[in-house]
Amino acid sequence: MTSESENNAQEMPASDEPRKPVNERAVPIGPGDVMADKYEIIQLIGQGGMGFVYEAREVDFDMTRTVALKVLRPKAFELDPEVEKRFQQEIKIAARMDHPNIVPIYTVGKHQGNTFFVMKYIRGESLGNYINDNYPLPEGKIRDLGAQVASALHHIHKAGAIHRDLKGTNILIDEDGHATLMDFGIAKIADANTSLTSSGAIVGTGPFISPEQWTGRADQRSDIFGFGVLLYQLSTGTLPFRAADVPSLINIICNEPHEPISVARPDLSEDLGDIVDRCLAKDPSKRYQSMLQVKEALSREVPAPKAPPVKAFAKTEHLIKPKNIPTPPDRFPIPERPTSANYRARRQPVDPTEDRLSIWTARIVYSTIVLVVGWILLPKISPPTAGLLNEKLGDALETVGMDDAPPYANAFDAYRRALWLFEDSDAKDRVVAKQNAVIEHMLEQGELERAEGRYRLALDHFLAAQKLRPDDPKIRGKVDETYSLLNGERAAE
Repeated sequence: MTSESENNAQEMPASDEPRKPVNERAVPIGPGDVMADKYEIIQLIGQGGMGFVYEAREVDFDMTRTVALKVLRPKAFELDPEVEKRFQQEIKIAARMDHPNIVPIYTVGKHQGNTFFVMKYIRGESLGNYINDNYPLPEGKIRDLGAQVASALHHIHKAGAIHRDLKGTNILIDEDGHATLMDFGIAKIADANTSLTSSGAIVGTGPFISPEQWTGRADQRSDIFGFGVLLYQLSTGTLPFRAADVPSLINIICNEPHEPISVARPDLSEDLGDIVDRCLAKDPSKRYQSMLQVKEALSREVPAPKAPPVKAFAKTEHLIKPKNIPTPPDRFPIPERPTSANYRARRQPVDPTEDRLSIWTARIVYSTIVLVVGWILLPKISPPTAGLLNEKLGDALETVGMDDAPPYANAFDAYRRALWLFEDSDAKDRVVAKQNAVIEHMLEQGELERAEGRYRLALDHFLAAQKLRPDDPKIRGKVDETYSLLNGERAAE
């Protein structure tokens, strides 16, 4: 709620939001202090050459209203005793103003020799920050915000005051898009960049100062020029006058034309560009003569953009009106309605042999496509089927005893075929481990049966092991030896 001349903070967040720390240079009061037995200081929110601005809580009569409290430095009145009287007179004029786009001033007082006044605490962000966050603004929004500020300036001018310090940080925009103008009246007394000013001194912020203000003269039309700079910034996001030093800036403002807003924003209407150009006229007599005129101009309905001109082409008559095209007849002949008789007459006979051949050809092609697609898609749909088959075969392996060699071998052989089909890496490790265990068990059982003279049972165990590992010479030797023993036993019988 303070201007850039009074602080470096450009935003006024709510009291419960964290604030950036302020460089407190010779701050006269601090948090917790109570001014005039009525206002409890919460925190410092800004400072400048003229004074300090605090967020405060009004504690009189158990009130909890949050206000903004601006304390002026005592040295501001040391050079000229009349300054304080003029300052208080300006505050009284401002306090009598009642406008929705002007910050209300509640009261003026003193505390330990420090003059202060109390304003409404506005929750919002500065217009400069608002432009940076939302650029480019649509023309309707530019006109709406401009009309609000123009209405506030017109109200100030009617009260006999001149703002003379228009800029983005002197205007707050709340979350509803409502603009509030601040720091009017003080700019008529206090310089934005130095501690004091006297009658006829230059006041304001460089890029917003009109040509006549650089010579110490100012009236309501000077505010119109500053408003034109503000409207230019709303439209393009930049200032119309920029320079590296003050002499160059003065020369540009007084002598050089600004760049039209259509260069940066060709989408904006010519009417808005004309309003900006008229506000920024070097000669005050060529500007709008009141802010009411500016407000009415901005409140006009936004004109529709002009359609691009249609270019004419030479020697294109033949393209527009072609020649040598026959005129269509009045009535087109109606085609003959088909009947069963003329339909049969026009139908070509078909060979029955060729008809059957084409049918079988289509069937063969269709079957081939189905087989090929099935062969391609089978591995892709196998993982769920493989998991289910592994589970079933695993249950079968667990239920078959180690002593039942042939059934166990048959189940295991089926498991191996499933493994070959589905290529499950985890199942492959399980197969290899179980296969080695089964083979060793079968060989042990075969040796026991052969030692007991049961050559037939021993041969069954060895053959089952050979089925799982057919290339093992050790197993092949045991099979051959058992065959010899079995043949010898039969010969002896």
